[in-house]
Amino acid sequence: MVGDKASNTRVYKLWFEPWVLYIISTSFTPAVGGKMSGCDFYTADSTATVRARLAAGYEFVSCTDGGPGVSLTPTYTYTVSG
Repeated sequence: MVGDKASNTRVYKLWFEPWVLYIISTSFTPAVGGKMSGCDFYTADSTATVRARLAAGYEFVSCTDGGPGVSLTPTYTYTVSG
C-alpha cells in the first residue's frame, strides 16, 4: 500500500519463500524417567538443543539418534539438516 500524501506514505513489502520445516521429536525410556525439552519446528541449518530433565531416582545414560549414542550428557545441541 502506498499513501497519496508524502507525510502519510506507507510501503509494505511482502514476500513468501517456500520454507521447509523439520520436526524434532524425542522420547524418554522409560517414560516415567523424566521429560524432554526442545521438541519443536526448525528450519534447515538452524541449531536445535534438546534437554533431558530427569525424574528423581533416575540417571542419564545417553542420547541416541536412531542408532548409536550421540551424547553422553543430558543436553544435546546439533545443526538441523535435511
